Amino acid sequence: VRALDDEGAIEVLDGWAESLPASPPPTLRLTLLRRLSLLPADALNLLRVASILGSTFSLTELALLAGRNPALMVPALSALMDAGLLTESGNRLAFRHDLVRDAVYHDLPASVRKGLHRQAGAVLAEAGTPVERVAGHVALGAEQGDGAAVEWLRRAAQLAASRAPATTVRLLERALEITDPGDPIRGALAAELVEPLLSSGRLRDAEVVAREVLARGHAPEVDVMVRTSLASVLSVGARYPEGLHELEQASIAASEHERQSLAAAGSGLMLLAGQVEDARDRAEQAVETGERLGNDHALCLGLQTLAMVALVDGVVDQAVSTARRAVSVARRGDAPWASRVVPELWLGTALADSDRLGEAEEVLQAGRWRAEQTGDLARLPLFHWAIAEARLGRGQWDDALAEAQAGLGLIEESVNQVGDVFAHALCAHVAFHRGDPSVAQSAVHEAHRSLVAGPLEIGFEWMTWIEALLLETKGQPVQALSILEQAWDLIAPLRYLQAASRAMGPDLVRMALSGGNHERALSVTDELERSARRSPTPTARGLALRCQGLLADDPDILLEAVAAHRMGPRPYLLAAACEDAGVALGHTTRTDEAVALLSEAVAAYELLEAVWDVTRVEAAQRTLGISQSRRARRRPSFGWESLTPTEVNVVRLVAEGLTNRLIAERLFVSRRTVATHIEHVFQKLGYANRVELAAEAIRRAVIVQTTQAAPTAPEAAQANRRRQPPVPPRG
Repeated sequence: VRALDDEGAIEVLDGWAESLPASPPPTLRLTLLRRLSLLPADALNLLRVASILGSTFSLTELALLAGRNPALMVPALSALMDAGLLTESGNRLAFRHDLVRDAVYHDLPASVRKGLHRQAGAVLAEAGTPVERVAGHVALGAEQGDGAAVEWLRRAAQLAASRAPATTVRLLERALEITDPGDPIRGALAAELVEPLLSSGRLRDAEVVAREVLARGHAPEVDVMVRTSLASVLSVGARYPEGLHELEQASIAASEHERQSLAAAGSGLMLLAGQVEDARDRAEQAVETGERLGNDHALCLGLQTLAMVALVDGVVDQAVSTARRAVSVARRGDAPWASRVVPELWLGTALADSDRLGEAEEVLQAGRWRAEQTGDLARLPLFHWAIAEARLGRGQWDDALAEAQAGLGLIEESVNQVGDVFAHALCAHVAFHRGDPSVAQSAVHEAHRSLVAGPLEIGFEWMTWIEALLLETKGQPVQALSILEQAWDLIAPLRYLQAASRAMGPDLVRMALSGGNHERALSVTDELERSARRSPTPTARGLALRCQGLLADDPDILLEAVAAHRMGPRPYLLAAACEDAGVALGHTTRTDEAVALLSEAVAAYELLEAVWDVTRVEAAQRTLGISQSRRARRRPSFGWESLTPTEVNVVRLVAEGLTNRLIAERLFVSRRTVATHIEHVFQKLGYANRVELAAEAIRRAVIVQTTQAAPTAPEAAQANRRRQPPVPPRG
């Protein structure tokens, strides 16, 4: 600290000190070197050689690089360990502190370091050391035009591709740096760089590299590789027609095996572009070909598309079984392609649509965990929005917000468009119902700004639904009905790919009836009734019955809707059904039933902090002359009482000294989600760091006694009890 301060390398702001440089200051290095100079010369020289190998190394590696007999190194090693410079780390040796290693390493002339790294790469390669470790030294010691070094880097990149795309990018970028401009291998290296750039979240860089490769002459196999990767980049960016075009171009020069996989991948893009029947036909061909010829990649992608088609058709049981097959195919091997597919996303979506929200979240969290383990930052936000949707349905609105905001952070980093619209729309949904229309309007604006693929993009219907409700509250019912009708018609090709398509039905029917458009109300009701017959889940039946009851102004049908939603897991939809039935009964002589149902609706809305909905029901109660019960106290916005159950749980684990990574493992959520919860806690409590938070949490012993987060809506309102997620797989 004194050395940093002497160098002016400590910045103090608001009582917090931060060191600025990435490496130790020269004065600290000199201090360390002066102390190290007291070592025996042999020990100091051995320490210099060891610094080349990194923070940890084996005795064999050190002996190979030093060119010495291990037995003869014992005195020097003993001196270094007695001096507290080296220590044991399992079956390896390690520098006790990286500051020491850095001081010794940077004391060597740059040319010497480079030569020693080159030598380390050679001797370790000859000894059969893993490719990745050899490549690290090769990267640091390679000279311009060193073909052997390029090959080592390329081999290491290929090995790391399926589990560490960021490392793959560094290795390939270094290989390109030392490759001569005229070397024909540059095209292949650049082509291999596109997919890991995508997976590591650098979408723009991935597209730029791909376009540059395509602009130059290259071999047919390079064309296939780069166009396939470019199609993935475009797909993640919600540019489905462009991605489909690249896959078709890639098929021209592809092998028969590659064409099967390309066709299967194209089926998914066709579906997302709204070409449902073409997608179905191509996916069925992919499944048949994949099973017959043993092409698991084509088989998995074909099954994934067919699961999506089943969702579009509204046949959720078929979607679940087909998506489960896709997951099984993807996980039965360790092929590189398996790290770039997301069948868990669609299995989780199908399970959620079948009202199995607990199972859905388990599957989605497992998919999220796998994406994190493979470093797939581009596809990771997809799991955040799907988990957010499941939690929103379960009435865990605060947790849903945390997931949506965590996904938005990843989207911002990776410039990934998929899920951006949905995440903003979900935030708008919660803000609107909680009585903050300005925040909701701002979120809707952000969703519109992020829209890439038009009405078929994920989240479009959520965005339009809230936009219509905002217009209605502003006294513009005609405009509200107009945009909701347009959205309903535009999403027709993919209507049931998301839960909002059904959930917005009752509002559309209500607005249509208020606007005198009986024909629209009837067509929406008929559509939801047909869907409920195909998949008679509690939610599908409840929504269809609500529409039917609103259309017929029949309280008994609306009571059937309430009964259906009682069998389901979605507390908000149950409250809305109770409200509709209560209002309808209030216009009859069945006042007692109306009072009970409206009171139940208010209680459920209050648990969700849905202020807008509570206000609406209370207005209906006054109109009907129904006395209101005392309202429950709302959770405050600031202070310890403002924390959600999940935030309380996170605070408890922070107080125990756990890092974000360990908290994420304990709760089986992402580190990004944990960071979002902690950020919310800081905002609510006014703390700036974990130390202050942990100290106060420990002082308030009652706050850290909670052992698990409770849902934000009563379990009695959910037929499916929350199931604990499984421990993530370690192998």
